Amino acid sequence: MNFHSLNLEIPSESERYSKLLDLCFIGEKPGHYLDDFPIWADSSGGKSHNVYKVGAFAGDKLISTAGIRFANLLGSTGAPMSVGIIGAVATHPAFRGRGLASELIDELVSAATLQGC
Repeated sequence: MNFHSLNLEIPSESERYSKLLDLCFIGEKPGHYLDDFPIWADSSGGKSHNVYKVGAFAGDKLISTAGIRFANLLGSTGAPMSVGIIGAVATHPAFRGRGLASELIDELVSAATLQGC
């Protein structure tokens, strides 16, 4: 099993990402996860517009994914603060219970720390 950032400019990687999210998040209406949550659809090399996505792979199969969006917000006191918003966390049903998403989130938390979040 290997872990690396996702490059959604590669069509096969983008397709695997979209299919995994659709498999894990089945909505009431027909459609796609990325239609409902387009912030995770960014396809500019995996890190663009302050979005960073990582994945776990078994061979060339994407089996788990998670993403983080970095933003600068104003706190309740009006002071600026950097935040990381984690989302699009999904693991293929056949690979659940192995801590894959936890490892990916650990990577995202490390990335957030480097960004000053």
